[in-house]
Amino acid sequence: MKVVCMKLFTDFKCTGSYCRHNCCKAGWDIEIDEKTLRRLKHLGDESLEAATVREADGVFIKPVNGRCPLLNEQGLCSLQLKYGEDYISDICREHPRYYQWFGDYKEAGVGLCCEQTVKLLLESREPLGFYQYETDEAPDDLPFDEEVLAVLVEARNALLRMLEDRSLTIEERLKRLLFHGQRFQDALDDEDVEHIWQEIGHLDARCEMHDELYTEHDPDDVAGEIYDYFLGLDMLGDELPRMLGFSLAKADIRQALQTFDKLHPDKAYITEHLAVCFLFRYFLQAVRSFEIMEKIKLTVLSTLVMRIMIACECAPVEDIIREYSAEIEYSADNLEKLADDFYSEPCFSYDGLMSLVG
Repeated sequence: MKVVCMKLFTDFKCTGSYCRHNCCKAGWDIEIDEKTLRRLKHLGDESLEAATVREADGVFIKPVNGRCPLLNEQGLCSLQLKYGEDYISDICREHPRYYQWFGDYKEAGVGLCCEQTVKLLLESREPLGFYQYETDEAPDDLPFDEEVLAVLVEARNALLRMLEDRSLTIEERLKRLLFHGQRFQDALDDEDVEHIWQEIGHLDARCEMHDELYTEHDPDDVAGEIYDYFLGLDMLGDELPRMLGFSLAKADIRQALQTFDKLHPDKAYITEHLAVCFLFRYFLQAVRSFEIMEKIKLTVLSTLVMRIMIACECAPVEDIIREYSAEIEYSADNLEKLADDFYSEPCFSYDGLMSLVG
């Protein structure tokens, strides 16, 4: 199997109980995968059985006072200490690592909800690296269109190269991301794979953008609508709403975006890194969903919202990134709501996001 992973993935090491925002204390339901569940049933551990809850969509360990009930006083997993790593669920073993499979092709990365991932991200001012290697892992058997995978891998890679092209401003890169993403989507809707290949060539050649469909909206109105929308989402904690509210109170969000690189030259690389992380993680999901622009909009929107909060200095940069990821990326309900509303909310339209980028 061919594996492509982010360098962040290979560099990542969990800090366990030393983590300030331990994922075992995040208030999340922990799903127990079937393989682990079978092993646990043979233990006959009454305290473990008391901590598990069976629901229609699986078996979960539910948090108690915002933390996993299996944590001991030192913040360590009592289940792993007692029985070994083979008895903890896949999500506990792998988090914040993520994977996606397409036959004999696999990708791997690490999520931004983890403070150690964010630490690694912020330490690297150079473009984020990727590795490729082979394993003897058996191919995945979920169906997909191999022709679509081939062209979307190349389209995504071309977009990544463009996002890391520092001869362009970050505003130019995000505009090109929207521009070419929309053209990839139009071609995929028309089942015209050859046109996607042609568009990849235009993207790599940095051809001039001729966007006769783009009608500018008032960027301040768009920013306000987006922030109001985010404040209406269901969130586990109070920190992200506080950060959003603080940023919204700033007089000129548009100016904060435009002057970001000038006023915060030591943070200019962060916007690029965020866009690269989101695009790498989500774009290839379109191989099965065929919703390219849904992934592009999530990338641009998330990058801009975090860029605004960083510009407004509402909290330390690492906390802004981690909180946004935890509350938005790691909430299935919020991701699903965004995916639906990308097609109905004017502030999430192609024109709206283009106007906000500048």
